[in-house]
Amino acid sequence: MIEGKPREALALANAVVASDANSAAAHYLKGTALKATESIDDAVKAFQEVLRLNPSATVAELQLADLNLTRGDAEAAAEFASHAVKSQPRLVLAHLLLARALLRTGDLARAQPEVMALARIGSTSIDIQLLLGDFYRAKKDTARAAEAYESALKLQPTSVGALQGLVSLDIIQKKPDAARARVVSQLANTPDNEPLLVLASNTFLAIGDSQLAESTLRHILQINPSNIGAYDRLGALYGSQHRLDEARKEYEELGQRQPKVAVAAATMVGAILTLQNKPDEARKQYERALALDPHTPVAANNLAWDYAETGRNLDVALQLAQTAKSKLPNSGIVSDTLGWIYYKKGLPGLAIASLQDAVKQTPSNPSIHYRLGLAYLQTGDKGKARSSFEQALKVNPQFPEAEDTKRALATLKG
Repeated sequence: MIEGKPREALALANAVVASDANSAAAHYLKGTALKATESIDDAVKAFQEVLRLNPSATVAELQLADLNLTRGDAEAAAEFASHAVKSQPRLVLAHLLLARALLRTGDLARAQPEVMALARIGSTSIDIQLLLGDFYRAKKDTARAAEAYESALKLQPTSVGALQGLVSLDIIQKKPDAARARVVSQLANTPDNEPLLVLASNTFLAIGDSQLAESTLRHILQINPSNIGAYDRLGALYGSQHRLDEARKEYEELGQRQPKVAVAAATMVGAILTLQNKPDEARKQYERALALDPHTPVAANNLAWDYAETGRNLDVALQLAQTAKSKLPNSGIVSDTLGWIYYKKGLPGLAIASLQDAVKQTPSNPSIHYRLGLAYLQTGDKGKARSSFEQALKVNPQFPEAEDTKRALATLKG
């Protein structure tokens, strides 16, 4: 791990766990290796096992707080961080994680004393300055929030988090030119920084600069053809501009001219054809992408979803979804696909596990809550099914499966 070789560390940790399943240290090392390889859900399970073996392992609680923040479960993060604070009240990291979690839950009253205590000792800590910025932004104190984010940026000029904070304030204050200028200036220094490019594309979309948004999203796919969100946002952009035919033709020609981007081009053509409601043609494009690279995750996920929706090739669909999951373990879209396939195969226990992951990874997608409800129904758990259906409608009463959800709820209540 010190040498930056988490996969090798994971293999060794697995070997120790296999020989001694009661070794908390081995499970902890396994968790840190999984976290370093971005296998967030598996890392959570490893650290939970550490706590089972050693309930007083505060280091595991801190890891679980951090991981739950990463996957969007702020309430669980707050619970783990709060316990860590009680166990070791002088531990700054525990207070920092607790404050972050409380902010995410919207509990500003409980967060404030934690934030203020950290502020007294954190003038040279970028993490604490970012926390201060987030706190004051939540309080709608834009002046103090900007001051904190600027302090963070001085401490670390390449901080995407600090830049994101300042850009968000620009947008709140209706200063699109300032937001654009900040992002463009940073891109000039680090043009291939993927997190920065994602922030830039979101910023350009938010301020209505479709030209810069498109070029930025295309650049993301050039440096990382597995960025599933970039395909979605680019497809949505083309759709909103009524340019789907034009874009499809361009990507078809691009794939022929530049073999290095042929996989991404075929995947993008497939995504566009899906938006145009041409599933048979889209399927051929995903199959073409996979013929070029059998491990390309976005095409694998999209083809798996197609097979699941049509109810055919479910065994092949499962293999494709597992391929996508191995490459994109933290994608809610991929977890949703995997869970839906398990549901279609009549394996509700596995479906629920995957769909629960999907809900944590993408809590704002009502369709995933709906599918989780169906999986609960498949096991006969009407209470949890009802809760999932109600949550789906709470997130968005007008989502595509809303009427099906209402009918399912009416049946349960009846």
